[in-house]
Amino acid sequence: MKALPIRLIYFGFNFPPDFIAKVWEDTPHLISHFNETLSHLYQNYGVGLVFFKFFIALSTDNQEKLINWIDLNYKG
Repeated sequence: MKALPIRLIYFGFNFPPDFIAKVWEDTPHLISHFNETLSHLYQNYGVGLVFFKFFIALSTDNQEKLINWIDLNYKG
């Protein structure tokens, strides 16, 4: 996995509510699962840590997929 871009940090504090559907549009069965996971994490950790807890819970392949999507799409 390549080094985490600074945009990942910015994204983590400013992620759009539909990012999961966009990142995993080719695997719809994961969209619902990841949305539920994010919602559960939000209830436990609040907005400040939710994305980072979500990111750490992803498999390495899904972390890379998310990082690549952020590299290509996030202009924050």
